[in-house]
Amino acid sequence: LEGKTYPAGSLVVARSENGADLTKKLANLVTETGAILTGFDSSWVTNGPSLGSDKAIKLRNPRILLAWDSPTDRNSAGATRYVLERKFGVPVTPVRIRRLASQPLSGYDVVILPDGEGSYGAALGEAGARNLRTFVQNGGVLISLGTATGWLADPDVDLIGLRREQATVSEAEAKGRLPEPKAKAGASGVDGINFPDETAYMQAIAETSRDPKELDGAILRGETAKDHWLTAGIAPTLHMMVAGSDIYRPLTADVGDNVVRFAGPDQVKASGIVWDDIRKQLAFKPALAVQSRGRGYVVAFTIDPTYRGMADGLDSLVMNAIYFSAARARPV
Repeated sequence: LEGKTYPAGSLVVARSENGADLTKKLANLVTETGAILTGFDSSWVTNGPSLGSDKAIKLRNPRILLAWDSPTDRNSAGATRYVLERKFGVPVTPVRIRRLASQPLSGYDVVILPDGEGSYGAALGEAGARNLRTFVQNGGVLISLGTATGWLADPDVDLIGLRREQATVSEAEAKGRLPEPKAKAGASGVDGINFPDETAYMQAIAETSRDPKELDGAILRGETAKDHWLTAGIAPTLHMMVAGSDIYRPLTADVGDNVVRFAGPDQVKASGIVWDDIRKQLAFKPALAVQSRGRGYVVAFTIDPTYRGMADGLDSLVMNAIYFSAARARPV
């Protein structure tokens, strides 16, 4: 436009939609944020998407509900509220989570479920899942942080197509496991098996499925999808605090988008202690995924991006998730 090129995520402010004090407001914002302000005499785009096309999304100020009280982790809920209200000046409405099973949600554009320290399923039940599903289908945006994503990904809830993985099994472990017992027709027992030594016995009785080893807390590298609307203005490489044992199978392209993924096995660890099997299993798995459902979106962070309110780069990703998703949704 007028001989200059602007990247995705650039914000266009129309004079016709604002008051006479627009210049003063923009000058103050530039001083506060360091943003680059450029004026135009024309909106005619000479190369790239037109500002009047569907590539230019009109932003609106979303009404945000933040789930509060048990089973949310009070630290996660508090840090999320701190990031939104204190860092960005965005108001939220905290609502006790058990009310989400019955309270109409049409008065909100975005619902955020913080990282949890208890069972979302026990607190919300089928009624809560049904209420949130209706909210999204009607054009709402549902955002989950950390372990809250596990509830959305539960096959019985199925609000997003992610699925939590069990720990990977080595070839030696798989070889040593007991075969599935099969009773022969007319027999009361199952096929016999010989254990040549104690090692074979220990392998055979090992757990057939288990969670990945838990991380106490490490800084891991993530890579962003360059051309996705959720990553506009976000650095190509992110550093994320990761704790716990949640690892998710990526979404397939026909279901949704893996917007931020962990780096490869040799680059994923930035700092801290990460077990080798976890490092290998986490590689290329999603840290942020989004799925369109009906007229709305489900945005799932498999990490807690607002952890202690300390990661400014991840704060911007959370704001994108709120504002860009709400702008693209089509509320009834």
